[in-house]
Amino acid sequence: MRNAKVVTAMMALSAAISLSGCAHHAARAEAAKPKVKTVVERPASFEQDRKAILAMAGDYEVTFDFHETLRFDPNAPASKDDDTDAKEAVVLVEDRGDFISLQHLLIVGGGQVIKHWRQDWEYEDNVIHQFRGHLSWEPQVLTQDEVRGTWTQTVYMVDDSPRYEGYGKWSHIADYSYWDSNETWRPLPRREHTQRNDYDVLVGRNRHSITEDGWIHEQDNYKLRLRDNTKEVVARETGINTYDRIAQGSLAAAYDYWKKTAPFWAEVRKVWTAEYNEKQPFHLIGDDTKDSLWVLVMNESEEFAKSGKTPEGGVGKTIDARLRPGVRTN
Repeated sequence: MRNAKVVTAMMALSAAISLSGCAHHAARAEAAKPKVKTVVERPASFEQDRKAILAMAGDYEVTFDFHETLRFDPNAPASKDDDTDAKEAVVLVEDRGDFISLQHLLIVGGGQVIKHWRQDWEYEDNVIHQFRGHLSWEPQVLTQDEVRGTWTQTVYMVDDSPRYEGYGKWSHIADYSYWDSNETWRPLPRREHTQRNDYDVLVGRNRHSITEDGWIHEQDNYKLRLRDNTKEVVARETGINTYDRIAQGSLAAAYDYWKKTAPFWAEVRKVWTAEYNEKQPFHLIGDDTKDSLWVLVMNESEEFAKSGKTPEGGVGKTIDARLRPGVRTN
């Protein structure tokens, strides 16, 4: 009897091993199967688009020209023509194929470096954040038909807080490439915000054109007043910002600054990316006083450049203290 039990047990063990071996070989066979990658079909123009966007990186002599062309409110103060020359490095921050980030670094008198605006480009992005006035932004969902073949350009302020976002298609004609945006709302630019309080939104369309010598940013804008639940156009203006390429390496101070502060700004971008991913309306509190968000964040970036240390609680704490849900109406 005992021998029969042993034989039965051995037969059961042999069967289990056999089944285990089959399962093992099946698993190995499954693992050995080639992985099928999802191939995203891109139009032929996709690489041309990317080439045009990446062409904006480099070192430049820049001319900023803004001129009011029409005034509709005779009582509103007229803006002086703004013709400013500067030097600027445009640094490639990130390139993920369908997402490209470019940071502008301005060189002013004495070689001082100022972190300027940032532009992020994303292919067929179907959620854009629209400025609604009064330091408020609200997400807008676009259809697949609307975004097919388009790139969104998201522009950020000097402290990486949001400014405006638009979308459009790149066009390529022979050696000429240009991108036209839809109409976008944006906060008053710094050149106006410190001088005027008679309007609330700069509304405009952008064109980026790649040239043999660099690139040109054209703007067709009008100045919109939002008061007492009414809208009133105050004036129109044109803007032409010309970027003439200079020898790479001419602006070494800009790259030194970026090397020192890039980790800090990476943390700032993470905070805003998380906020954008919530896909909810939000607004900022504060103004151009010493306690405004952009002043606080820029001060923290300067401290990081000196010490390599972020503020207690991180820069996210500073930003969160100025963020509020919802859209402001005044």
